[in-house]
Amino acid sequence: MYVVIQKGFVIFGTGKTQEEAVDDMKQWIDKDNPCQNWTVEDFPKDVSRVNIGELFLVKATPELVSKVKKESGDIVYDIRNNTATLDRG
Repeated sequence: MYVVIQKGFVIFGTGKTQEEAVDDMKQWIDKDNPCQNWTVEDFPKDVSRVNIGELFLVKATPELVSKVKKESGDIVYDIRNNTATLDRG
C-alpha cells in the first residue's frame, strides 16, 4: 500500500501500488497543478528531506489507507521507518 502526502497537510492519494496512489492523487489536486504530469519517478526519494507543503510518495500501513478511504485524507499520520502510519500520539 502507498500514499501521496503533502507534508504538513493532507493525504492526497492511496493505492495498492505506487502508480495507483499517484493516479488517485491526480483526482484531488487542481487540474492546472504541474503534478498532474508526475509519475512515480518524479517524487522525492528521501522522505526525510521533504519540506512542508511538498508532495511525497511513501509506503503506508493498510490501517492508514483504510481510514483515509473511510474518512478523508485530512487525518493525523506519522512516518516511521519510511512508512506512513496512523499517529498514535
